Amino acid sequence: MPEPIPEPMRQQVLDKINEIQQAEGTSGDDVVADILGMVGLRPSGISSTSRGIAGTLLSSSATADGQSSVGGYFIAEYDPDGTLQFSSELQFLTSGERSRVTTSDPEATTKTLTSVPAAGWKGVELQADTNSWHNYTDLFSDIESNADTDYLAMGYWLRERRERSTTRTNYVLAIGAGGNDPFQDGNVDGLTGTATYEGPATGIHMIKENASAAPVFDYFDATARLTADFGDANSAGSVSGTIVDGMTVGGEPVPVLTLESASFVSSRRSFYGNTSGNGLTGQWGGKFYSNGAAATDYPGSAAGTFGAKTSDDLQSLIGAFAVYEQ
Repeated sequence: MPEPIPEPMRQQVLDKINEIQQAEGTSGDDVVADILGMVGLRPSGISSTSRGIAGTLLSSSATADGQSSVGGYFIAEYDPDGTLQFSSELQFLTSGERSRVTTSDPEATTKTLTSVPAAGWKGVELQADTNSWHNYTDLFSDIESNADTDYLAMGYWLRERRERSTTRTNYVLAIGAGGNDPFQDGNVDGLTGTATYEGPATGIHMIKENASAAPVFDYFDATARLTADFGDANSAGSVSGTIVDGMTVGGEPVPVLTLESASFVSSRRSFYGNTSGNGLTGQWGGKFYSNGAAATDYPGSAAGTFGAKTSDDLQSLIGAFAVYEQ
């Protein structure tokens, strides 16, 4: 069974980022540039499978049209002993390359995370190798049991190529969130009025004292608040919100981030928009989950990802959120 790990929690991804940063150069410019680039990308969708969850994901790789180029899925479940397990698969949208890891792999190293984004959430830290990659992953979920058909999940992934390449990226950082009960296609069209949502957010914060200083990375937890305006018969509506009360593990306040108005797209259960505030700009996106008893019920939850940076590249943050109707 996974064993609790001592403070500080959720450390392996940060340790690996710092290790890569030092290996790439004394200033870590290559690593910082890639991570900063994430915040300007439109999140990609996580494909729903028969066992997976649908969500949004930000990664440090981009497609030609500026979308985050890594998709995939992840699931949470309990084994017969009652231990929380995760499986995740990331896929490069441009090359089709896949990397699947699971906590049930006997070769994987797993630990229970006792530091989680909010009460009622559980976490697992996973380190596993695939044919091409070393994978370092922290995953969280509010899943209650295997009978839970309406859970949310969030996670970070850091992948480092096992053999260095001179033509392809040697590492990918990704962050994602989603749920296993995607809101029914088209049901948003029949909704009117507004609904408010609130829940935890978590992510990675980067700050530099000046342009030549080494970047300092740390995890943060925060609160996400969304307002969904479902419009009327002539309008599909939009979603907006804020990320507030953010604080890193090291005690650094995280700037308040505005999630600007994002119109519904595609099946109307997804939305994408810009972020701003305190000199930060970037992108965000999410999806609705949790179907009610009637088609006219508001979505019971939403989840997604966000990112932002300052124009001088001295501060950035990337994160995921999971919110519930209030």
